[in-house]
Amino acid sequence: MAAVELFLIAYGVGAIVRQAGGEPLQGELWEFWGYVLTALVVSLVAVVWAVTDKTRWSNLVMAAVGPTIFVMLYRLQVIWFG
Repeated sequence: MAAVELFLIAYGVGAIVRQAGGEPLQGELWEFWGYVLTALVVSLVAVVWAVTDKTRWSNLVMAAVGPTIFVMLYRLQVIWFG
């Protein structure tokens, strides 16, 4: 989960740099940054859940984060490039 979170932080920094350089989005600005922030929060919530809940549900939540982040990153690419 730490690697996923570091990747998402790097992705967010890269997006800031690209937008500051003038590269336009094909979709809405608020939607793009909403996805970025939600992806960051989802992985953090999953880690907190896993630490506080020692049942099998915490493992399922952690397992669901990967596909969820994958879909969100795909959607981010669609918003960025159209």
